Amino acid sequence: MKLVFAIVNTDEEDAIIESLVANNFRTTKLRTCGGFLRETNTTLMCALEDHRVDSFVECMKGQCHCRTKMVYMGPDKAQDQIKEEEKTLVDIGGATILVLNVERYLKM
Repeated sequence: MKLVFAIVNTDEEDAIIESLVANNFRTTKLRTCGGFLRETNTTLMCALEDHRVDSFVECMKGQCHCRTKMVYMGPDKAQDQIKEEEKTLVDIGGATILVLNVERYLKM
């Protein structure tokens, strides 16, 4: 048994969850915030059998898209005080997937 955490962009969560449900993956959605870009993410949590992990990852691949965005990564400032030259181009989106072993799984 595995516990899979998938950290995804909140903008893509609806399409991802729809795809997972259509492929019979039950998932729990957690609202999370990343420390690097300080933006809201969605973390999906799913317990599944070992042999289904690859199918889960394939299901995610079709829905997660990487893109670039200009962001300010300095000390906190009001949005109207940030100059364009202070922003940096970074890759966002896609998914970070963590797969952990589960010692015991109970469903009551």
